[in-house]
Amino acid sequence: MATLLAFVNVFMLFSSTLLIFHVHFTLSVNTTMKVKPLKFKLHHPETVFYTPNATIEDRGDRLLKASINRLYYLSARAGGGDPEYDALAGLVTSRELGRDGFFVDFSIGDPPVSQFALMDTGSDLVWVDCLTGFDPSESRTFAQYPCLADCNNGCSSTNGCMLQIGYVGGFSAGGVIAREKFTFQSSREGDTIVNDVVFGCFRKFSKTNKILPGIFGLGDLRTEFSIVKKMGSKFSYCLGNIYDESYIYNQLRLGEGTFLEGMETPLSNYVGVYHVDFEGISLGETRLDIDPNLFKRGTSSLRTGVAIDTGSHLSWFVPMAFKTIRSEVAKLIDQEFKVRRRYEEELWELCYFGDLALDFQSFPHMKFHLANGAYLDLDSSSLFYQKQTRVFCLGIGPSNEIRYHNFSLIGLMAQQKHNIAYDLTGKKLYIQKINCSLLDED
Repeated sequence: MATLLAFVNVFMLFSSTLLIFHVHFTLSVNTTMKVKPLKFKLHHPETVFYTPNATIEDRGDRLLKASINRLYYLSARAGGGDPEYDALAGLVTSRELGRDGFFVDFSIGDPPVSQFALMDTGSDLVWVDCLTGFDPSESRTFAQYPCLADCNNGCSSTNGCMLQIGYVGGFSAGGVIAREKFTFQSSREGDTIVNDVVFGCFRKFSKTNKILPGIFGLGDLRTEFSIVKKMGSKFSYCLGNIYDESYIYNQLRLGEGTFLEGMETPLSNYVGVYHVDFEGISLGETRLDIDPNLFKRGTSSLRTGVAIDTGSHLSWFVPMAFKTIRSEVAKLIDQEFKVRRRYEEELWELCYFGDLALDFQSFPHMKFHLANGAYLDLDSSSLFYQKQTRVFCLGIGPSNEIRYHNFSLIGLMAQQKHNIAYDLTGKKLYIQKINCSLLDED
């Protein structure tokens, strides 16, 4: 704990930041590299950014705000940009998300320097803070990419290809695209060294004390940026109870040895956003009366369909589907559970007085049904979250919280207690309900 705290003391999380990449070019990277699979621990945010004075109310508020911000980002990005919403099109994270996301640890350079970066399926670039976290001048293996003709942000004084990011509220950062040696300490395999990893190296920040230490992108918008493609086009993550900071089995696998087990369903990638074929929802033994066409990806509008993502804790569904979900959950609670309903802070929220861990253990499971018979199985801790000390809320919201009403999103709460595996080449997603500790036995 002390080591982690010492490392991240200089990294204060920034408030509601939106990150926009403005560079497009083609690089020559070996995307068929065959290396041994990586398996390493994911760090809970409370072990990285220790906040002893944070209350349940603080965390509940962060969770909701971060999830709304993420919905903005993915829906805007899935639409390929919008003049009115360009500022939303590159959201990577926010102060709230950083407090509740999961972190990858690795080392960069020669000699290696330890890093922490937020795991993010919605970003295809790995980037680090090269101002206070990593000094490229001290590394024997750092190499900038030459400034190519289509490097939109221009050239550095050393003829490197520059990268510019912009933040909502006036924050900004700048740096270069580079190559470096990454070292991963796998749980059982020892150190794995991967050379020539493409990453963003940022050295200019408008407010250096408000920035995350880095992002570990697992997306695939630009193949030349993708560490997933570099390592063999497969990855998986398994998270237990995402609110339990003492749970030590949260893990990420990266590479050809990733377990592709469990139920499989088609996986699509539109403008760097992972989509699934969503077919419906059931509560207990009852399939909810929701038109499956509400979840279809349309041909006339890009902002449709159902995305799956690690950046939003909550799940979001189109208004007509959400109305049915909310109504059926409320009806079941009113009939079967002796809890007192409260007035919601947001008009769409469904919240109750009570303690989720004590009062709702026997609540029927909800299932998110995907194509080919696959599904996510949500127990009460995956369906509700504790928003205040004695108030819990449904972890699902309506997508008309923003303007894009036809876009839905499966958040991280619904994915916990599953191993979620991505095969980018085979275009399949694998879902396995499992205690993550069992994956440590292989």
